[in-house]
Amino acid sequence: MVMNNILPEIQVVVLGLFRRLDLILASAGIGAAAIQLARGIANGSIISLLFGVFSLVPCAFWLLMRAPEQPVPGLRNSSRRLFFLFTIGFWVLFIASLLVLYQRLDPYLRPPSYLVAVALMAGVLACEALCSARRTSWPILLQIILLGILISWSQVVNYSGMVGMDPWFHQMFTNHLIENHHLAEDYYYAHFPIFHLLIGQTAILTGLDYKVATLFSVSLVQIVCNVLFVYLFAVTIFRNQVVGVLAALMVILSPYHIYMSYWSIPNGFAAIFIMIALYLIFHRREGSPVFAMLLGLFLGTLILTHTISALCMAIVLFVAWGASTFHRRFYVGGGKNCVPFFLPIVFTATMLAWWFWDTTTMGTLSGLLAESFNFHYFQVTGAPAGLMDYVLAPVEVAYNNLGLFLPLFFSLIGIFSMIMEKGTSRQFVAAFIGLAPFGITISAFVIGIAIIPDRWFYFSGLLLGGPLALAILLMGGPWITRRKIISLVIPVLIVTVFAFLAITNPIADHWDPLISPNSTRTALFESEIDAFHTVAGFSQSPIKTDRYYAMSQKWVRNVTIPFDDEIYPRDYGRLAGYLVLVRGIVEDGPFTLYSVPYRLDYSLDSDLSSAGFSQVYDSPTVRGYLLQR
Repeated sequence: MVMNNILPEIQVVVLGLFRRLDLILASAGIGAAAIQLARGIANGSIISLLFGVFSLVPCAFWLLMRAPEQPVPGLRNSSRRLFFLFTIGFWVLFIASLLVLYQRLDPYLRPPSYLVAVALMAGVLACEALCSARRTSWPILLQIILLGILISWSQVVNYSGMVGMDPWFHQMFTNHLIENHHLAEDYYYAHFPIFHLLIGQTAILTGLDYKVATLFSVSLVQIVCNVLFVYLFAVTIFRNQVVGVLAALMVILSPYHIYMSYWSIPNGFAAIFIMIALYLIFHRREGSPVFAMLLGLFLGTLILTHTISALCMAIVLFVAWGASTFHRRFYVGGGKNCVPFFLPIVFTATMLAWWFWDTTTMGTLSGLLAESFNFHYFQVTGAPAGLMDYVLAPVEVAYNNLGLFLPLFFSLIGIFSMIMEKGTSRQFVAAFIGLAPFGITISAFVIGIAIIPDRWFYFSGLLLGGPLALAILLMGGPWITRRKIISLVIPVLIVTVFAFLAITNPIADHWDPLISPNSTRTALFESEIDAFHTVAGFSQSPIKTDRYYAMSQKWVRNVTIPFDDEIYPRDYGRLAGYLVLVRGIVEDGPFTLYSVPYRLDYSLDSDLSSAGFSQVYDSPTVRGYLLQR
């Protein structure tokens, strides 16, 4: 009898705890923040200190300010005149930013005035969102799309070659497809061809070269689809167009979304199908054959585009099913799941079946999985231990990580609001959908679980757009009844600051020596490309040069090898028999040595001359040396 009486009481206590899951997670976040702060103080780690502060602030804010009803600020009955004024302000700033870009002195650097104008445009768009109605949301989304194009394309158009490392390979692969009318079977992407087929088709139909065809196909589609479907998904979840518009804006301003928009790769393009599929799932009508066909089409296309994005979709579907089941069990006590169990099962089985079908051994399949969760995948093996001691200044490290991590941790406020007892089932599930890639991303830095950070950062930015928008709006909530104007100014200021931090982050702004002095340039000047073609055309010797120059140009002509193993120990005798190309950036600024930014504290030109090398090529940006025997 005693046990029979105790068990119901325990069940009531457990049920009560589960219904306060937001408080439990916020309290756990404060504990994790204390650990990271202690770790940072003990080890002198700037990243740990930042993680500790970034975790502490939103969790403490939620515990102190949590309320059963969370008002969202906005001007429900604002006049058209006010909205029209904000729209004019956006277009004035947009035109001014274009003029600044056109008149800049250095064609490869964006002026600080341009970056300030972009941040102000983001703030103006936040003003438009706060006073928008449903009928005015679509013009704002068009402006957000134009802002996304302006931010990303302005980093590409003035370079004659590709920006980034991977795009050089994809250019070679696509050009091979166009010239030979079939996929190159020797490469992994022959089994995941959607990205290259779209660019190749655009290039053939328009006559554009690969770079411009990429901008007008995958990059444009990526920006447009992510804006539209992040907005539609957020509106479906929150039933609020202000949250939807702000979510689309914050996604466009995410550093890794900007990065994936100019560093166009299949992984970034494939993620659009994640957002489309999630919108269809949460907006579906039971028994609709059209829904089933559309969902199957987009999920199948996702599988055929990239493995990591497909793996993310599988994780998200299982998390969504688990969160839906949890909410149904402990919050509402019945009903249907938002995500039926068969959906993640069928998708995962189809994904694995395709991988098995197109991989001849388990070793190859294991490699595909390892690619998704290998933290050192893009790091070069064999780097000297002493090189890892080369670190950036603490201020630069802090600023570089501020725009990257602050918005993600700030979105925890929105997450807590979505999972509190008053939240809807859709909001509860969407909160955990965003937490899944965010947890994978942060675990890589906190406990060392291996992952490719940039891929999962990108997924986190997409799926946390709604929670981040909600968190920004909730910051103005406490002022609605006292100072309404303050409740509107606070979100606008937050958006403006986040925008500036994002667009000046080295991930989103791939080379800006003024803001990040140790950022390495991942693009080639036209003179550097011309120098390589000239030298490779007459040289009888293989070429050794810096890592970015070598690894990018090997997809143009496979004659280049990085000279890291010779330059770092200054063992120039091992360069005998090679034509050594030294770019000006190697002498004058940071360049990539192995996998870290590095500055020489000596003159490489002088060392090579002293070692008996003769200068056989000279241009304003590249010099060539050969050891005369």
